[in-house]
Amino acid sequence: MKILQKSFKNNEMCVRYGGDEFLIISQTSSLEASINITNKIQQSVSVQTIGSITYSVSFGLTEMTVNDDWNSLIKRVDSALYSAKEKGRGCLVQN
Repeated sequence: MKILQKSFKNNEMCVRYGGDEFLIISQTSSLEASINITNKIQQSVSVQTIGSITYSVSFGLTEMTVNDDWNSLIKRVDSALYSAKEKGRGCLVQN
């Protein structure tokens, strides 16, 4: 969690959503800016090791629309994350 927190600016928030899942809420101006955030986190996490154990992170990414409520947003991003996990370690799937 500390690694994640170091990657964020004031307009971004990270909360634990499940055992190994976190929600990152960001008021970025573009999808490209969000992808840059995920790349920054990926780099920070990938250099962490404990002995021979290495870490990776996969991302599900979506944009909120004017028609979204919290449930539809979570459902869409959860689907993207599930797809990323199926693809393998260190993947990003945007929905």
